[in-house]
Amino acid sequence: MRALDPAVPEKRLARGAPPRVTAAHVAAAAGVSRATVSYVFNRHAPVRVSAATRARVLAAAQRLGYAPNPMARALRGTRTGVIGIVVGNIDANHVGMNIVRAVGAALAPLGYHTLITDARGAAREELAQVRVLVDRAVDGLVFNGPLQAESIAFCRDRGLPVVMVERYPAVPGVPGVHADNVAGSTMAVSHLQRLGHGRIGYVGLSDLHTHDRDRFEAAVQTARGRGLTVAAGWIHRQDDQEAGPTYAFARDVLQDRPRPTAIYAGGILFAIEVLRAAGDLGLHVPRDLSVISFDDPYAELTSPRLTTVAAPADHLAAEAAGILLRQLEERPHAPVPDVRVVPPRLTVRESTGPAPGEG
Repeated sequence: MRALDPAVPEKRLARGAPPRVTAAHVAAAAGVSRATVSYVFNRHAPVRVSAATRARVLAAAQRLGYAPNPMARALRGTRTGVIGIVVGNIDANHVGMNIVRAVGAALAPLGYHTLITDARGAAREELAQVRVLVDRAVDGLVFNGPLQAESIAFCRDRGLPVVMVERYPAVPGVPGVHADNVAGSTMAVSHLQRLGHGRIGYVGLSDLHTHDRDRFEAAVQTARGRGLTVAAGWIHRQDDQEAGPTYAFARDVLQDRPRPTAIYAGGILFAIEVLRAAGDLGLHVPRDLSVISFDDPYAELTSPRLTTVAAPADHLAAEAAGILLRQLEERPHAPVPDVRVVPPRLTVRESTGPAPGEG
């Protein structure tokens, strides 16, 4: 058999032809076998390569401009080192983007890169984006939505590990990670009660998703169970995060007599609109009104800074990355992990204070 000329890529480039650099060229240039080149570029290879040989292979690869083809690696049954992340709607998912960044940060030290796609709030677009990621031979997928279960089924049917982060409704047999919404709302109400608040309002999303329902029901049940007043007229829930309706509601309810002395927001954007309405009415937060929110991506940027309950994004991300990696390492016989519930934290800032007097 004729020996492979390691200078072929340079000769092709000199003739103006695009160089086709293969692992065989790298092996010839480095004086090793093709298998050794494969072991160097596959972090899950069963054979350890000495530091000197690895350095020689990498130097040859850099000199020749070689990069392993992830599609070819996938066809050979090896991993590409890429995880796909599907975001249901980047424009509306401010908390989710913090989690997505944290997932990438958790995976990076382990040698994984991430590809992020945006479904733009459309179920059909989500499935199309998932097909693209699968075609790119990702090793697994993280979903942060929420949208449809069909996209996850598409991945599972192809044997790809999947984990959901703050994505609802839950899909049977699919592991997920989410904040403890009931505990968070209980924590928020308890904080307001300790400050002496007896009249509490609520703003947030309607029952489109499980976590929104849990936040609302836990808040109302906890407050009323402790003898606090949550009047029906002090509750506003809507199907999206459009600012106008929340602002209009807050302006109206804050002019009631009596009015709530505190408002709990099921999401940060709703809390921001309550702050804006209170300011426009000349009310001082927290002297005249206390405001507390679930989730806190912008809590340090508001005036006053918002008191929040939230599960830290890095904790959610670490749990999600761990579940995904266990599936990768143990498949095809990996047991399906349970859903992980991450406890929230109360962070007291300047938007909550003692309840105002009745006068």
